[in-house]
Amino acid sequence: MVVSEPVPDKESVNKRNPAKSSTVSGSLPMKLKILYSFGQMGVNIPTYFFVYLWAIYSPHGGTQLIPPALLGTAFGVGVIVQAIANPFIGNLSDKLKWKMGRRRPFILIGAIPLAISFMLLFRPISQNQFSNFVYVAADFALFNFLYTFVVLPYLAMIPEISLNSDDRVKLLSVSSYFNVFPTILILFLTGILLEKGYSFFVIGAGVSILIVISFFVPLVAIRRERFQSLSPQSFKLPEAISSTFKNRTFLIYVSSYVFIIFGMYAFVNALTYYTGIVILPGSSVQAYSSFSSYILAIVFIFLAIFSVVTMKLSKKLTKKRAMIILSSILALGMLLLGIIPSNPSMELLIPMLAIVGLGATAPIILTYAVLSDIIDEDEIRTGYRREGMYFGIQGLIERVPYALSGMFVGWYYSAFYLPTSSQMTIRYIPFIAAFSTVIMVVIFTRVPLKEKLKG
Repeated sequence: MVVSEPVPDKESVNKRNPAKSSTVSGSLPMKLKILYSFGQMGVNIPTYFFVYLWAIYSPHGGTQLIPPALLGTAFGVGVIVQAIANPFIGNLSDKLKWKMGRRRPFILIGAIPLAISFMLLFRPISQNQFSNFVYVAADFALFNFLYTFVVLPYLAMIPEISLNSDDRVKLLSVSSYFNVFPTILILFLTGILLEKGYSFFVIGAGVSILIVISFFVPLVAIRRERFQSLSPQSFKLPEAISSTFKNRTFLIYVSSYVFIIFGMYAFVNALTYYTGIVILPGSSVQAYSSFSSYILAIVFIFLAIFSVVTMKLSKKLTKKRAMIILSSILALGMLLLGIIPSNPSMELLIPMLAIVGLGATAPIILTYAVLSDIIDEDEIRTGYRREGMYFGIQGLIERVPYALSGMFVGWYYSAFYLPTSSQMTIRYIPFIAAFSTVIMVVIFTRVPLKEKLKG
């Protein structure tokens, strides 16, 4: 049974943790914000790099090493493994008291195996479709477990090292630049290298090295979670999960979040198909794969440009209103990409990508700041800091639409693609993405978010 107790106020929580009360209004130094943010490269670049798996194993107009439906299934199986692992890793990182801290040992142990499993995804083992399917499904499952093992503790450090709401928005804004600018560089470089004939495996190996470096920088810089004195976690795993789901704010928030995840990644997973059929019809696999890199890079350029707008908007209107406005803009951008004419000019394509980039600042910049406020609310309610569990439960739940997005693209392409109607078939995907994002906005309006409980 979940522990039931009167809801303590902020003063009583501070009395319970006197060391924390003296630091609760403090800000993380900018140097440490920057060094912590290096890890965002390892968090985000692999996620967007998986768009190339479709071009490697199930290319439009090329040799299929894995049928699209089976590749989608392998994608789904791997992500389900991550979903199952999330609450266990989250709870473990909340409860363990290691000399290095609660979170850092996970990064130290898992970063290198994570990078190796990522690299191997980009090297097919044979021409046999079933062998490749088994290989990709197994390695993708391993990658997803290791991704949870490393990334969840890394993200769970956010509310621990940055103790007030405004400072977290600043930290996450700094982090977004380490998400955005390296991603832009990697995507442009990938496009150029593909045009020059380099293999996906060689490019993936280079990205693997970057993953290791990106996680080891904050590992060295954040010597321990020293900015907050934490009350002990007494919940057992079932009780911790049950208590988390009883947080009404979190439940409504995460119910809305799954829809924007599905919509965004359904389009990302279909991007090589969309580019090969709508943007560059009749082009080679190498050509449309390369151009897909440039499309993603352009979106991230605009995301970087508009991140300042997002910060100001969230501060002026609250994070909740900013999420609603920006997510609506993202839905509009997806809708426009669904009606864009075939083989469009760059003068027409770039403004549409700019709209998508502005809207994408909501899930990429504001999401973790919103969740951190929800964790603060939970601490006021229960007296416990449970970052790992909240990030773990969110990770578990978001993996479901993330897995479904990959499965959907593979099954959809296999079931409905016809050369005579390929334009309309693939155009439905951005429409579906837009509709899913609109559902997110409608649900998110009901989130009773309490902001700035700290600072």
